[in-house]
Amino acid sequence: MRARTTALAAAIGLAGVAGAQPQKVLSAPAADSVGIYSGVYASTFNESIFSACDVPGIGSGWWLRFHNERDGRFLRYQYSAAGMPTVSHFIRVRGRLSPPGNYGEGFQTRELVVDSVLDVRETMQECASYEELPQPWPAIKSSGAPIIGATTTNDGVQVALLDREGFVSVWNTRTGALVNRFPSGDEGALASAYRVPLAFTRDGKRLAEGGLDGVVRVWNPVTGERIWTLPATDTMSGTANGRKVVAASAAIDFNQSGSLLANNVNERIAIWSMDTGKRVDTFKEGWWYSKFLFIDDASFIASGDSGLVKIYPRFGAEPIWRFKTPLRTFRFLERSSDGRWLFLNGSSDSAFLWSLSDGQLAHKLAIPSWFGFGAVAFSPDGKILATSGGRNGLYLWDTKTGKPLKSFQKFPNIVIKTWFTADGKSIVGLAMYDTVLRVVHLDPSKGPFGAPNAVPVQAWWGAHSWPARVPGRGLGSITGFVTDSAKKPIIGVDIAAFDGDKPGSAPLASTTTNAAGRYLLQGVNVQHVTLRAMMRGFAPDVRHTHLATQGVEANFELKKDR
Repeated sequence: MRARTTALAAAIGLAGVAGAQPQKVLSAPAADSVGIYSGVYASTFNESIFSACDVPGIGSGWWLRFHNERDGRFLRYQYSAAGMPTVSHFIRVRGRLSPPGNYGEGFQTRELVVDSVLDVRETMQECASYEELPQPWPAIKSSGAPIIGATTTNDGVQVALLDREGFVSVWNTRTGALVNRFPSGDEGALASAYRVPLAFTRDGKRLAEGGLDGVVRVWNPVTGERIWTLPATDTMSGTANGRKVVAASAAIDFNQSGSLLANNVNERIAIWSMDTGKRVDTFKEGWWYSKFLFIDDASFIASGDSGLVKIYPRFGAEPIWRFKTPLRTFRFLERSSDGRWLFLNGSSDSAFLWSLSDGQLAHKLAIPSWFGFGAVAFSPDGKILATSGGRNGLYLWDTKTGKPLKSFQKFPNIVIKTWFTADGKSIVGLAMYDTVLRVVHLDPSKGPFGAPNAVPVQAWWGAHSWPARVPGRGLGSITGFVTDSAKKPIIGVDIAAFDGDKPGSAPLASTTTNAAGRYLLQGVNVQHVTLRAMMRGFAPDVRHTHLATQGVEANFELKKDR
């Protein structure tokens, strides 16, 4: 073990040192082959991903499926809805690897069908992994403060960042030079912020921030000179303690020439002149929060009530085109730079790609565990769509066919801003509360600046996993409800908990349900728990659960014994 640890440390820590010996090139396992694999298994609401050790070319991992579902009863995500942390284990399994294809949600290129689980560990083990992990983007250096706003010019050369300390940094990514760094002027309002709108004009000569205090600030990004301070004049609906509350900016957008700025605030769009600094118009479409995008200097796209999207030739005119979408409310409205595609998403895991050239729905996209906020970007040629989703992942689709292309997993948090580099070969992402921008490459064989990237890294746990267990400490409680087929609570049901890794052992704890059909078990100190619910007149029921530090909920529905 010591020899292997030394070898792994050398591979990770000494890569690129002059005179270092070249890495041995490992071959990928053959399709439809049976083998024994070790690695990190991460299970979420709708993904089941295995990152194998010592296997090149695994990308973001393989899809894992248990031939016998009972083998995965303690390893899989066990909740009925999305939102709970990833269930992660370090496992050693024997299984058959599929030929290349599209598996699971369509983003994994191989599937491992497990016929036997040989070992399960609750802590990370030494593992040389070739997975495509998001890496800090070397084009921009970190200030050390969490980044809460980011934007880039259309050519991808200039990038502006806003950090939680209230400073704006402007970078030239081609040269890696810091162009300017200056205070934003709203430092006190940013202490709890996680995403603040920033936008460049299309020529890159102006930079705007939509403040949490309702103020929009516009600068010359090269000199840091404040050009305009647009006052907060819009308030939220209703009152707080009898007083109106200023509405924060949700999004900002410049028209093509940079002469107008649209501020999406509360239920309306405030339009400001960049020549005079005066408010020149207000757009309000129905009762819901509108989404708004300029097309050129005058025309724009806006969402309305009941899934309507309209295109207007100018303010004050009737729409020249309208179409009905399956959405009721809108969280995202994003257009490709070539004007062909419009991405729409509401509060569900279904997104829609609309063809503006054909005037009709092109594709319905299923985004893994989409939470309604995140990031969307089109490649410069409009051929690839990237969205955040899943458990801190980034997902890519072919816009022409609507088919999944690939995914990148294990960003440190939800990706809240993303864009393609100017050459379209890499994608930059900002994760919530992160202090750096991270980059992934569409060609997995190439690293930054085209350098080969065949050096393994120590494998990571699945993003947002439960904390590791502290030895000797109770893991928390197990609670839940017991109901009948009509969803009515059952009183007096006997609940017993057993060590799931020791079938036939004595119960660890037991209790009965109260008048509400609820039970509570405390002081359970094993990770894998088998629960049994029994009551005369009903068929017994069994549940298997992975007990996390914060506890777990397991509900039963008992059926009448015939």
